[in-house]
Formats: sequence, structure tokens, C-alpha cells
Amino acid sequence: MTGSDAAVAARGGAELSVRQCTAAEFVDVVHAAGRVIPVEQSPQWARYDDVLPGRAHWRFLVVSDGDAPMAALSLSAQRSRLLDQLWAKRGPVWLDDDRSAARERALREALAAYIRAERPSAGLLRLHTEHAGSDLVEPLVGVSCDRTVLLDLTQSEEDLLAGMSQNGRRNIRKALKNDGLVFADETAIGIRHFETVMYPIFEETARRDGFVLRPWRSYYEMLRRLGPDTCRLFTVRDEGSVVAWTLVTEYDGQAGYYFAASADTARDTYAVYRLVWGVLQTLQAEGAESFDFCGAGSDRAPSLLSLNRFKLNFGRQALLEVPGPWDVVLRPNAVRLFHTARSTRTALRHTAARARALRARQPMASGERFDFVE
Repeated sequence: MTGSDAAVAARGGAELSVRQCTAAEFVDVVHAAGRVIPVEQSPQWARYDDVLPGRAHWRFLVVSDGDAPMAALSLSAQRSRLLDQLWAKRGPVWLDDDRSAARERALREALAAYIRAERPSAGLLRLHTEHAGSDLVEPLVGVSCDRTVLLDLTQSEEDLLAGMSQNGRRNIRKALKNDGLVFADETAIGIRHFETVMYPIFEETARRDGFVLRPWRSYYEMLRRLGPDTCRLFTVRDEGSVVAWTLVTEYDGQAGYYFAASADTARDTYAVYRLVWGVLQTLQAEGAESFDFCGAGSDRAPSLLSLNRFKLNFGRQALLEVPGPWDVVLRPNAVRLFHTARSTRTALRHTAARARALRARQPMASGERFDFVE
């Protein structure tokens, strides 16, 4: 077995081969099969992963069933002191029409064998599957999105509006009547403007909705590293001040509402509806084929359920099941050690928080009640 090619026997006597390829070949193989590449599987995203702390792109791989390419994927590594993980975010890209549970399992077994040989330090492989399997466990960290809201932008603007809820159309009309709300493409924003104007609004959103942010630079680097053809910043200003913004990705004709932030004051003016409508009109005019709201609430992602009503206002029948992320354990002992260390750290953090609360005679802050690991 070499770094570029590894053959693994799959169930039923068929043989799957896993080989490394270049970024250009990865794109060619997927497009030759008539498939589109999710932005997270693109070469541009690989370059972005390379600048994030603790992450690095590992390899582009093609898995073949005999001579026919079966799937392709881009794997990035996320390495901490205790655990080395590989993630095919929104991958693999399936290249033929037979995505049965058995073939998904055979693919995972082939990949696991390849990774154990080529990267023995890897303790976990995360990838997205349509079918459950006994070899799969819930992701170690993160939100497990297996639903999204997806809009068809190939339809006319009139049909797009007709597919919205009555509330959605009404809120867009109200926003458009407010001449103080101005929609703009601010992709060329400077680094200090992003840090001092955009990120504080994201912090306000995080406090209001109860989620944890990365440092501001990782979002700015996403904008810069992906480049204006793949990632753009759209804003809405109210009387000159930014009150809502979003980072929107676009790759292979598929657009995504990747990150979004809004000030508390934006709720009264329907600025977020002005923002989304402006984005939809812009992308549709430029020829984008679809718009993905990048996740919806489900049993596996209950923290997102509160967002479903807002997203479905833009497409009453647009809720879609998608392959969700699952982990394949490659090194059980390493994963057990990580769990033990995380439990110990959580216990120490809770003890320290309780001690501080007792000294101050006040309840613990909400951020001290839970252990967040990205």
C-alpha cells in the first residue's frame, strides 16, 4: 500500500480502491460524473482550512468500485493535544446512483483501512451518510445537521415569492417600504472594519441566541481565503449603520447562507428580511441555481429548531433531509482518553465556577454551565 493507492476488499467480494488525487483531478472526476461539489469540499475551502488554528487540509481522495469512480472526498485534519480527527465536511460526494446502506458501509470500511495505513495517528473519521450503521457514532462535538431549507433559484422571482409563507412575503414588503434600509455588497471590507463593526454585531447575536463564536479573524479569513467568487459579505444598513450582515458562499452554482448576524434593533425594522431578499435577488440575477439556509432543526439538531420558522418563511415546502455527519472510530483508546480528559476538564471548570459564584453570592453565568468544544 502506498500514499497514492490502496485497495481494500469490500462486502460481497467487490473490491474498492482508494487513491489520493490532486485538487484539479478531484474537481474533474466529480464534474465528469455530473455532480456538483459542496463548497466545503472545494479546493478553495481546503486553502481556508490551512489557515485555521489546529486545522490543515490532508488529502483529496477518489474511491472506485472496480474501474468506476464511486465517490470523491476532501479530508481536513483537526488536531488537538489528545485527538487527531479527519473530517470530510459535507462529503463524500457520491458519483453514481447506488447509495445503498451496504455500499456506504463498504465505502467507510475502505476509507478506514486506507487512513489507518496512511495516517495511523487519526482517531476519528467524520463523514456524512444517508443511512445509519452500527459502525457509526454521534459526532464527538458540533451540531449534527441532517435537515436544511433549500430554495430553487432557477424559478422566476414571482414563483419564488409565491413559495414563501404569507408572513415571509409581508415582512419583505414592510422592509422594502423602509427607505432607511439599504442593502449592499461589502465583500471588499477591510480587516479593521470587519473587526470593529461586523464582529460586534455577531457577538450581540451570539449573546441573544446562546451560541459560542470563534475569534473574529476566522470569519474574516473565510471571506479573504475563499475569495470574492466563492464568499461574499452582504449587509443592510439602517440610516448608515450596519444592523444585519451575512457571509454567503457560492460554488458550482450552489449558494449558502453560511453565517449571519443582526443587531437587536433590526427586529423592529425587518432588516433581516431585507437582507435575505436582497441576497436572493442578487444571486438569482447572477445565475445561481439554489440557496441553502445551511441547516434546520431536527431531532439530531434541536438547538436549531427555533430557526425553522424564520427559514421556512422563505420556502414553505423547502425543508429537505440531507446526509448528516457521523463519526467512525478508528482508534478507540484515543477516543476514550479524549472523553476522560474532557470530563475532567468539565468537572474542574464547574467546580471553579461554583466557587466563584459562592464568593460572589450570585448564579453562574450561562457560559460557565456548559463545556463547549468546537
